[in-house]
Amino acid sequence: MLSETVGSFFRTGPKPEVRLPDVEVGKLYRHSGPGNLQETAKVVDVGPDAVGIVHVRFEVLVERCRERHNNFAAVRTLNLETFSSHFSELVEA
Repeated sequence: MLSETVGSFFRTGPKPEVRLPDVEVGKLYRHSGPGNLQETAKVVDVGPDAVGIVHVRFEVLVERCRERHNNFAAVRTLNLETFSSHFSELVEA
């Protein structure tokens, strides 16, 4: 009985495998947000860290209303799952 109660609070056993899309170095991915906000990410590197978590390092260009003075660029890093869920649109060249 106690093990059933504890088991209901904590997930035990193997996690279901989640199939993440292939993220490739050099490709562009986009996220469109509210207020005409658009983020375009260019993947610089994909690989595991010291504990095996796969991260995506990318350059991101943020544009709002297509006005040049409201744009900014930065280099960022996210884990693969977060990157894939946020930047879900592949930009075809």
